[in-house]
Amino acid sequence: MNASLFKHAKWLWEKEVRCNRWMIFSKVIELDELPDSAWANIAAENKYYLYINGEIAVFEGGLNRGERNKGYFDSVDIVKHLQKGRNEILVKVWYWGNEGRNNVSCGSGGFIFACDGLGLYSDSSWGMLPEPAQMEVNEPYPTLNPMQCTLYGGYDIGYDARNALSHNDLFCLPPACELGGAGDAPWGELVKRPIPLWKFSRIKDYIDIIKSGERYLCKLPFGMQITPYMKINARGGERVDIRTDRYKIRGGPFGTHELYSVHRCEYIARKGVQEFEVLNWSFGERVIYTIPDSVEVIELGYRQSGYDCSPVEGFSCSDGDMNLLVKKCVTTMYACIRDNFMDCPDRERGQWIGDLSVQMPQMFYAFDKNSHALCKKAVYDIINYRIGSRIMGLVPGAQPIELPGQNLCAVSDVGMVAEYYEHTGDKTALKDFFKPLEQYLALWDFDYLSGKIITRPCDWYWLDHGDEVDNDILQNCWYYLGLRFLKRIAGVIGAECPARLEERMRAIKDNFDNNYLHDDGYTSGDLLDDRANALALLCGFVKKESMDTVLSVFDKEYRCTPFTEYYLLTALFESGYPELAMKRLRKRYSGLIHNKYSTLWEDFTVTGTYNHAWTGGPLVLLNKYGCGLRPLKAGYEELAVLPLDIGISNLETEIETVKGRIRVEVNRDGYFFQISIMSPDIPITVGVPLKWFDGREPRLLLNGRETEWETVGEHCTVKTCGTYNELMGRK
Repeated sequence: MNASLFKHAKWLWEKEVRCNRWMIFSKVIELDELPDSAWANIAAENKYYLYINGEIAVFEGGLNRGERNKGYFDSVDIVKHLQKGRNEILVKVWYWGNEGRNNVSCGSGGFIFACDGLGLYSDSSWGMLPEPAQMEVNEPYPTLNPMQCTLYGGYDIGYDARNALSHNDLFCLPPACELGGAGDAPWGELVKRPIPLWKFSRIKDYIDIIKSGERYLCKLPFGMQITPYMKINARGGERVDIRTDRYKIRGGPFGTHELYSVHRCEYIARKGVQEFEVLNWSFGERVIYTIPDSVEVIELGYRQSGYDCSPVEGFSCSDGDMNLLVKKCVTTMYACIRDNFMDCPDRERGQWIGDLSVQMPQMFYAFDKNSHALCKKAVYDIINYRIGSRIMGLVPGAQPIELPGQNLCAVSDVGMVAEYYEHTGDKTALKDFFKPLEQYLALWDFDYLSGKIITRPCDWYWLDHGDEVDNDILQNCWYYLGLRFLKRIAGVIGAECPARLEERMRAIKDNFDNNYLHDDGYTSGDLLDDRANALALLCGFVKKESMDTVLSVFDKEYRCTPFTEYYLLTALFESGYPELAMKRLRKRYSGLIHNKYSTLWEDFTVTGTYNHAWTGGPLVLLNKYGCGLRPLKAGYEELAVLPLDIGISNLETEIETVKGRIRVEVNRDGYFFQISIMSPDIPITVGVPLKWFDGREPRLLLNGRETEWETVGEHCTVKTCGTYNELMGRK
C-alpha cells in the first residue's frame, strides 16, 4: 500500500458484499481559486467512471488485478475539469465479484479517493447509493467455462431507466459508509497503474444503419472496442436489447462445436426523451439494437475507447494485397490490447503468453512508444505470477495454466521477452528474468544419451492446435531456444549460464539429426509436420545437404496455425529463402486478405474468432525483412537496414523506437535501387541483397558519392558505416 498517498482517505462501500454491484458516489466542493494541478489518486474495485461538472474525466478507470492481495490505483490530474465556485464530482463504480481469464477478484467492492491538492478525500462526507436503476437481465447469460468462471470479468448490463436518479438527486445522496482506512481495503497493496489511462472519443455516428423490423444493424468503421449509445423517446416500459455482431463466438480451431455468449445490455425505457450509454465495453464491427416500434429513435451512436497509443505511419508498398493485410494486422492488434494483451477481445480476453510472442513484436512496428509500457507489464506479469518455479501462461487472471508449448516459446530466443529486450534494450528486465528462466528450464529432466528432454506433467500439453502435431520435435526445439536465450542473457548481464544447461544445448544439437532426420524431412514418427521442420531450421540444425529436403516439406505440408506459421516464415527469411517465404505467406493468407472483415481470423479458415492477434505476424515480417529494418544492437543502439528481395519493388515504413522515429524507403527498378533513411543519430549498417546485382560488380553511391562496400552474408553493405549524421556528411 502506498500509505502516504491514501493516509487521509477512507475505504467506502456497503457492508454486505454483493456481486455485480453498481455504486454511485458524489461530492460537491467550492473552489475560490484553481490550483496549478490537482492529482487525484483513485482506487476502485473493479471499474469506475469519474465525471466532473458533467464531463467525463476518467472513462473506465481501474486496471484488472492479477493477485488477490494486490491491486492498482490510478493517478490523474483533474484540474482541467475544475472551475471556480461550485464543482460537482460524480463517480460510478462497478464491482464485478466474478473473475476470469483476465482478472482476479479480491472479494469485495470498494472506492478510495485522495487529492492532496484539493484537500479532498473519500469519507462519509461523500454521498453514496447503490444504483437504483440497475436490474438483473434475462437469459441467456454469459457463458461459463468448465471451471464455472466467466471467460472474462463483468456481467451483462441491466438498466431500468424508470428508476434512474435525477441530476439533483445525484448530489443529495445519503452519507457514504466508511469501512475503514485505505489499508483495511480487501485488495491489500496498491501499486500505481503501470500503463496509461484509456483514451476515448466523443459519441460518434455509425457509418451506416439498416433497419429491419425492430432491429437496427449499425456499422462501425472497423472492428473496435466501443460502448454503444442511444437517444430515444419512449412511452415507458419498453425493453431494448443492445449487443454487437460478436455476441456469439465460436471456440478455437478444432473446438468450433463450442459456442460462447459474451456480454450484452438490456434497457427498460422511462417515459419521454432519454439518453443512455452502455458502460461496459464490447467489441464488434456492427452494433445491433432491438428497439420496439413504439419507441422513437432520435440518435444511435458509439464511443470508441482503447489503450492510449496511436498507430505510426507504418508499412506500405506497391502491392495492394500486402497493404490490406498489414492494415488488418494493425486493426486486429489494437483490438487485442487494453488491461492486458488479449488473444481476442470478445471470447475470453486472456493473455496467453505464446500468442503474446507473436503480438509483442507487432507493437514495436505498428504503434508509438506509449505501447511499450504494456509490453513491459506483460514481461513482468510472467515474472511476478509464477507458481513456484513454474512459469504460467494466461496471466494475469484467475486461471493460470502451464502449457509448455506456449511457455517455452515465450521464454525462447525468438519469444516475447527476447523481442521486448531487442526493441527496448531494457537490461533490468533481463536481469529480473534470468533466474526465473534458469529455474524453469531446470524443471525438465534430460536424457543425455538421446539428447532429449523428458516430457514432464503440466496443466495442458499444448504445442499447437490440432491432433496431428509432432510434439517430440517441437518441445525439444522450443527447449533448445529457451536455453539459447538463457545463454544470451548471461552474456548481456554478466552472469554465468549453468554448465549443465549448456551441456543440454550441445546434446540436443549433436543428436538432432540422428533422432529425427529421415529421407522426407524431420519427423519423430510417421507424421511429417511443417512446424517441426520449421523449428529445426530456426534452431540452425538443418545442414546444407538436408536443406532441399526440408524446404520441400514447406511446399506440401500446411499444418501450422497462424501462431506457428509466423515462426515457419521467420525461419525461411532468416535462412535466406525470402521468395519461398513470400510464396507461402501469400498462399496461406489469401483468404484472410480477401474477405469482408476488417480484422484477422484465429485460423486460416473461418474458425474460432474473427479477430485474433496471433495471426498478425506478416506485419513484423514485411517490416523486418522487406524493409530490412531491425535493431542491430538491443534498444536501437545500432540500426540495421538490410532489406531482402521479397518480390515487391517499392516499400516504405516509419516506426517509433526508443531512440526516436525511423523512416526507411526501398525502391528498385531493374538493376537500379535506392534506399532512403531518416533516423536519429545512431550507428547504421545499410546494404542491399547481392542477388539484385545478378552477378554484376556492385557499385554503391552514398549521398551521390561512390563508396566502398563489403559482403556480409547475403548483402552488399556500405563498408564504412557510421552514425546517421556521419553518413549524411554532417560530422
